[in-house]
Amino acid sequence: MTTTEITNDTTYRILAAPMPLVLPHGYTVSGAFHVAAERIWATAETKVRDLVTRHPGRFPLYTQKGRWAIDAEAWTNWCAKAPSRRRS
Repeated sequence: MTTTEITNDTTYRILAAPMPLVLPHGYTVSGAFHVAAERIWATAETKVRDLVTRHPGRFPLYTQKGRWAIDAEAWTNWCAKAPSRRRS
């Protein structure tokens, strides 16, 4: 599948397969990075699962004092049309 398609499971597929990660020539990654990356992903997975379980259907845009601003007002309106500027 090479085009965007919405399936019944609401998965959005753009590429037939993920693109491989290729490091720049001569660049190496230490083993400690892989350990840290696994911890970071595990922490993120736990936090996202907790967020969507506690607040289903909510989409917080930012944090306040280190916590998701669940019921806070959006700081921007992404759908609003930009104001036009008149040239004099």
